[in-house]
Amino acid sequence: MILTLGEMNWQLILSVLLVSSIVAYAGDRLGMRIGKKRISLFGLRPRDTSSIITAVTGLLIALGILAVLSVASDSVRTALFSMKYVQRQITELTGQLQESREEFVDMEQQLFESQSSLLTKQQELFDIEKRLEAAQSDLSDVRARLEQAESEKKRLEGETQTLKKNRKELESVVSGLKAEADGLREGLDEVREGHIVVFAGELLSQVPVPAGSRRHEVEVLIAEARNRARHFVALRFGGDVEDVRFNLSSSAESYLVETLTGSPHRLVLRFLAASNALRGETVSLDPRTYVSARVYGAGQILIEKIMPAGQNRQQVEESLYALLRQVNALAVSDGLLPDPLHKTVGNLTATEFFEAVESLSDRTSEARVVVVVDEETYSEGPVRVRLHVEDIP
Repeated sequence: MILTLGEMNWQLILSVLLVSSIVAYAGDRLGMRIGKKRISLFGLRPRDTSSIITAVTGLLIALGILAVLSVASDSVRTALFSMKYVQRQITELTGQLQESREEFVDMEQQLFESQSSLLTKQQELFDIEKRLEAAQSDLSDVRARLEQAESEKKRLEGETQTLKKNRKELESVVSGLKAEADGLREGLDEVREGHIVVFAGELLSQVPVPAGSRRHEVEVLIAEARNRARHFVALRFGGDVEDVRFNLSSSAESYLVETLTGSPHRLVLRFLAASNALRGETVSLDPRTYVSARVYGAGQILIEKIMPAGQNRQQVEESLYALLRQVNALAVSDGLLPDPLHKTVGNLTATEFFEAVESLSDRTSEARVVVVVDEETYSEGPVRVRLHVEDIP
């Protein structure tokens, strides 16, 4: 390596030259004085003494140079006083460096092996991710099918509940019809034996009583209900109205007047037959009062049903009868008071019924049958309905 003049430590060089000059000058002056004075050290001749002083001067020059270099440079001071220590450290550090190099080689080998293992693991991870994506896709399909199955299950459960409800309603209707048939059989037997004109529990008449009715208004309404019952019984056996006699005690009638007068609610008064009565017998009346409220409005739709195509007349009649039984059950559940004997609440003209049968028989397409309330209806009923047959587009 070539050093330029600007890179040399001129301060150190000048310091060494200056110290050497001073020490040499001092030694020369001291030697000259000793030589002139012929001084003898340690019994030596002056000439030998001068030689010793010259040697000591050279020694001092060397010591001065070493002192200056030691003060001026840490490297020189270290080289002079700690060379062996430094050499030992260098040897130890060289050994450590060699060990570190060997460890580095081993670590490079381990790193290479780790990288190879990492690549293998990455490939395995990639394969696992692909399988996971495929599994997630399958899981999504399974979840979609499961949701569809649950939705179908809920739909089927709803249909099952509806069918169960309809079954119960039909069973109730069938039970009512059976009871009605049994009652009719018993009544027929009694009619054959004694010409019964009214049956126990049969509704003879009913009149609504407006809320807040005064006493004389209530008395008029009670008389009207009795008159209607008289006409009903007379029509039943084909006799005169004057021949019909009723049994209603004055105390029972007074109680009715007190109950119906000034009521805050709209009420309905019903006269029922307390027992079977033969033609010409006095009919015992069983008065009943009920709270009456508006149940249906005119034009309100009660129920709808889709009628399939291709049904013959008998099938259509059976379907409409079943539909009307459902309407009857629905009206009772909505609060209409049924006929005590027949358990019916509806009213439909035969003409309208058979017109609907004619319209629905042997159709080539489906039709919708809508049961609509004909007029405003209160609790006492009956609910008068109309049948609308609509084409399904």
